[in-house]
Amino acid sequence: MTTLVPSPSTRRLLEKRLEAYEAQFSDSPASTYWESRGLTRATAKAFRVGYVGDPLPGDDRFRGRLAIPYLTPSGVVGMKFRAIDGDDNRWMKDKGEANLIFNTRVLVHARKVVITEGEMDCISAVQAGLQAVGIPGASNWRKEWSRIFYQREVTVLAQGDDPGREFAERVINGIDGGRIVYMPEGEDVNSMLQREGEEWIYMAVVMAG
Repeated sequence: MTTLVPSPSTRRLLEKRLEAYEAQFSDSPASTYWESRGLTRATAKAFRVGYVGDPLPGDDRFRGRLAIPYLTPSGVVGMKFRAIDGDDNRWMKDKGEANLIFNTRVLVHARKVVITEGEMDCISAVQAGLQAVGIPGASNWRKEWSRIFYQREVTVLAQGDDPGREFAERVINGIDGGRIVYMPEGEDVNSMLQREGEEWIYMAVVMAG
């Protein structure tokens, strides 16, 4: 059975991973990949991303991947590992780990919140100056999460394809007063960061208001 709250032993393992893989990020293949996605070293530091060059025991299956921790005000509660070499299995995580909202740190104070599909789009939106959270995949939205956004001004950034538009409409359906900003056809937030820069993403949200 999955749980939304990691056990103390799981938290200790996650903290150990976080420290180990964050230390391996600088000048690694993951840092080159990161910058190719239009993301900065400052953003990497803010999100404490890492690289699995020398895996901890039990993590060999994640070797060569970018490590993205799920950070909360109380610490790290999960971690996902992204391929940087074109592997068809782009994302991996621990067996049984629950799907969580990414970057919930912003929800402590933010009244204006952007919701994206996926971690990389969320990180891109934050780099563009927005308070953003990410939902880990179009099929993983939970209706009960709508309550988290009660009395917040919510904008969903929709990827420019049918699944992305369907995801955005599903999310906004349960959020009063929410709005959707659609990316151009075939684009997502990160690709628009690369193409048009941070200001384009920021203004797309501001102008939608």
